[in-house]
Amino acid sequence: HAVGPRWKSSEKEKCVLLLKQAVRESLRLAASQNHRSIAIPAISSGIFGFPLKECAHSIVTAIKETLQESPGSGSLNQIDLVDFKEDTVQALSRALNETFRDGSSPSRGRSSPSNSETGNHPKQRRTDHQGITTSEGLTITLHQKAIEDATTDVVVNSVARDLKLDKGLVSKALLQKAGPGLQEELVAQGQGRTITEGCVLKTKGYRLACSYVLHAVLPGWAQGKKSEDKNLGEIIEECLTITEQHFLTSITIPAVGTGNLGFPKPLVAKLMFDEVFKFSQRKKPAALQEVHFVLHPSDTDCIKAFTNELNSRLGIERSGFTVSKPVLENSQQGQASSEYISTTAPRVHEMQIGSVKFQVAHGDITQETTDVIVNISNATFNLKEGVSKAILEGAGPAVEAECAQLALQPHDNLICTQGGNLKCKNIIHLVASNDIKAQISKTLMECEQQQFTSVAFPAIGTGKAARDPAAVADGMIDAIVEYAGKSSAPAVTTIKIIIFQPHLENVFYTSMQKKGGAASKSSGSFHKLVLSKVAGFFGFNKPTTEAKPVLLLESTVKPAIFQICGDSRKNVEKAGSWIRDLILKNQHETTVSDEWISSFGEREYEKLRELQTKLRVVIKPGAATSSPSLCISGVTRDVLSASLEIQQVIKRVRKAQEEQSKADLLSNLVEWQYEDNGRYRTFDNLTSMHIELALQNKSMQDVTIMDKRYRVDPAQQLATDDQGKSINIKRISKTEDNSPMALPEEWADMQQKRVLAVELNPAMKEYQDVQQMFSKTCPSFTIEKIERIQNPYYWKAYQIKKLEMDAKNGTTNNEKRLFHGTASSSLTLINNSGFNRSYAGFHAAAYGNGTYFAVNANYSAQNTYSKPDVDGRKYMYLARVLVGEYCAGSSGLVVPKAKNGADPTNLFDSVTDNVTKPSMFVIFNDIQAYPEYLITFK
Repeated sequence: HAVGPRWKSSEKEKCVLLLKQAVRESLRLAASQNHRSIAIPAISSGIFGFPLKECAHSIVTAIKETLQESPGSGSLNQIDLVDFKEDTVQALSRALNETFRDGSSPSRGRSSPSNSETGNHPKQRRTDHQGITTSEGLTITLHQKAIEDATTDVVVNSVARDLKLDKGLVSKALLQKAGPGLQEELVAQGQGRTITEGCVLKTKGYRLACSYVLHAVLPGWAQGKKSEDKNLGEIIEECLTITEQHFLTSITIPAVGTGNLGFPKPLVAKLMFDEVFKFSQRKKPAALQEVHFVLHPSDTDCIKAFTNELNSRLGIERSGFTVSKPVLENSQQGQASSEYISTTAPRVHEMQIGSVKFQVAHGDITQETTDVIVNISNATFNLKEGVSKAILEGAGPAVEAECAQLALQPHDNLICTQGGNLKCKNIIHLVASNDIKAQISKTLMECEQQQFTSVAFPAIGTGKAARDPAAVADGMIDAIVEYAGKSSAPAVTTIKIIIFQPHLENVFYTSMQKKGGAASKSSGSFHKLVLSKVAGFFGFNKPTTEAKPVLLLESTVKPAIFQICGDSRKNVEKAGSWIRDLILKNQHETTVSDEWISSFGEREYEKLRELQTKLRVVIKPGAATSSPSLCISGVTRDVLSASLEIQQVIKRVRKAQEEQSKADLLSNLVEWQYEDNGRYRTFDNLTSMHIELALQNKSMQDVTIMDKRYRVDPAQQLATDDQGKSINIKRISKTEDNSPMALPEEWADMQQKRVLAVELNPAMKEYQDVQQMFSKTCPSFTIEKIERIQNPYYWKAYQIKKLEMDAKNGTTNNEKRLFHGTASSSLTLINNSGFNRSYAGFHAAAYGNGTYFAVNANYSAQNTYSKPDVDGRKYMYLARVLVGEYCAGSSGLVVPKAKNGADPTNLFDSVTDNVTKPSMFVIFNDIQAYPEYLITFK
């Protein structure tokens, strides 16, 4: 039980000395009792008032000094610094990093410094080698170098049946570097065996950098008449199998058979890639991680063949199609399309298009369990022929009655009913049309609006309508590909086409191949995908205008493999259990959750990849059902370091996004332009904001115009480059002639500030009006103060939005005054930038991922929303909100629903919990609300 000092700033040195003395004495006492471990909290940082930073630094310094005074002695070999507050843990961690920055370890005895600190292992580096990774995590890379310089565990060599290594170029190069022992062991391995084509013999590497050499006896090329390509593939598979069986992690294979044996180089390139992909998919190797294809720098034809093969595969991946089965069993040379369509079950063909899983399957659509199935009907939705008859009869009379009722209402040739007796939840009924592609697009748009996640179509028009099956297949798949490419997070993630007539299967499968091949040539159709050993990625269902980068591990931490030998199974299992416990004891996993993770871009993902390599941790996306998060696992110390760095990345992203939000807001009011050959061009919003702020501050601003650096003088409206050459700039005000943009008369002078919070006098009518609205449903709370939030830029942007909505809706009755509870930590952000919908989901999001406002103050006064600060104070805004025309909301919405199916761009302005008697509203546009008054209460 240690007695820490009470903090007195006037006696800082004495307090630090006493705290260090308490820590040192605790360590000494624990060691004197022969204890092996001790846990120390942040002594005196609580009610004794010791500043956290000084406290942490003093404790860690005392530990270091104690260990340095008696290095290696005593029983104490583990010191844990613990606390239940995250900020305290971070302070202790920072103190550790700073105090032991010189590489000395904070532990002793068995807790020795890790390799990452002492430099005992080579750091992983990113290379310029071209490569690709299978979905199981096996990496294939191309290297231009001599085979004898390979550094993998295994090297493959081609040899003749006489086993003489001094003949071929590859074997001769290996022999010269390895020495005569290589030839002698190979001859010994071959004695007593019949050496035939396909044999693989293993020897040590001798003076080569590898551990083993696999010598393969290859067949010669006979123009493909003797299945020699099949034999060559089997040899490559055997080499991979031997490597895996010996728990080795890497293998180098040259372009086997392309020399004297005469195999075509493009054929060998494709065959080698095929065999590695097939091996990876079939065997799912646990040890083997890297396959190197080594090409001699002088063999330009070989380099070209292998590079083309790699690029073709990378092209398929980057187009948005993921290889489910890298190569089908019956794939032939030239049939590249079979490489990205898989047969996942009998008569089921599948391909991944971005975030959408697309299947063509033989079956009965009435047995489908998707959210919705599609029925092609007539204008009165009572067609009972073919598939439509089966669907209506299967669904039952209740669905028929619902169809009859909806047919009498405006429907735009599409209605949605319940699934009735069928296994699906709903049925979308479409009036038959000649434009099949438009029908599919229309259906998928309806599914998007209804938030359906899966849909099954029949082969539209291939029955009694007798349409050309190939044209039907092309039209349907074209529409599906376009839908999948519109968003990185579509609502519909599974789309099926159910084929009832067997002869149509090949038609649709051929169309799948054709569309996949076309997509592979257009990298712009879908977002970029990067191949990786861990194919995880983010999908937070956020609205986005461009595809998000993908987080993938470019390399995983190589596993340590223990081979345990013992005199009994029991002892071996006991040893294995002890090793597993030891590993788990030093492992840790933590999750960092923050809404801003969904805004990560390529720069942030690159930082995460660097952290994985630097700290040897694994970073994966958190559960898709939770708020955006990252799961970090690895050694405890490294996980904590990674977590701290990720928090810093999140802060940078938040700051940049808030800055961009301010710039976008200002762009509604002011923009700056520069002269270019007699014409004026507009600066981007961020640059315009910086120039505007410089004008207000009467300062200069550096900008970049057409890749050239300029210094802007906003007052003189000139931009001057480094050579003294000037160009004209000008300021465009968008609000000077708009009287509604005028600031309210009751506003106080801004005092040259951008934002001002003005406390109201309780005697003012303005104060009393707000008080009355608040107290109507919150009579038990006491108002401490009411502040008017004066933000001219935001006010004008809000008024512009109001003018726009008034014109669109043909009425000025679009505004309501509503309440919004928040925590003290959000006040500065809201005062400066308004209500940011990026925080949607922090509390309840039952009606959509937007910003919530309550009709009555007592709803916002709940602790869930207006969270009390340390003094018990709570905070609530009375805001002006443009609710406009609204509809009922639902979970998962990122924009309001469309007013009608004919024009999906004509959306409602907001959503509510109850259209007839709303108690809350949700908006999805940041400038659709203005935080007019801030109420502080208890």
